[in-house]
Amino acid sequence: SKEYLEKIDGAVARASDLVRRLLTFGRRIEPVLRPMDLNQAVIQAVEMLKRTLPKMIRIETGLAADLRTINGDATQLQQLLLNLGSNAGDAMPAGGTLTFITENLPLERERVQRDAHTGMDGRVQIKVSDTGHGMQPETLKHAFEPFYSTKEIGKGTGLGLSTAYGIVKNHGGEITCESEPHRGTTFFIRLPVLEDTDV
Repeated sequence: SKEYLEKIDGAVARASDLVRRLLTFGRRIEPVLRPMDLNQAVIQAVEMLKRTLPKMIRIETGLAADLRTINGDATQLQQLLLNLGSNAGDAMPAGGTLTFITENLPLERERVQRDAHTGMDGRVQIKVSDTGHGMQPETLKHAFEPFYSTKEIGKGTGLGLSTAYGIVKNHGGEITCESEPHRGTTFFIRLPVLEDTDV
């Protein structure tokens, strides 16, 4: 029957998505890096989230006008932002605010970070914050581990944040998280800027 075929189709799509996430997490899907404006990835992700998140969730942005160019895979970075936005939506069942902020990190902080191993000479940061229920310390400790999930069975793969972690690492960046119960969650994603010598 048509309904039966639709169920099969849905199962295949979910399996395909799971495989893609596993490959991304396992770093087998290499990003296709090109010079890009991270603000554009945020704008496009926000447009998609506005169509998919419940109306009682307000989305705000604070995008730096002078944001430095990065070497990034726009598709993977949008997937990362959609993952974080979707999780934030789940954390605000009664509504709330989801905020995306981009900024150039001050060079003083970068001098401490710069070393032979990364060769970084500056980074841009995206802050993704929600006003949701937050995470318990134990949950926060395991947040980026694959298959770790607080969602009930059938509601998630436990790969959302581990996939996000894999994408950021593939871009030579880092992702950290701050969260407290009833005080919301903020993710900090720092990505290396594209240096003049890279162009």
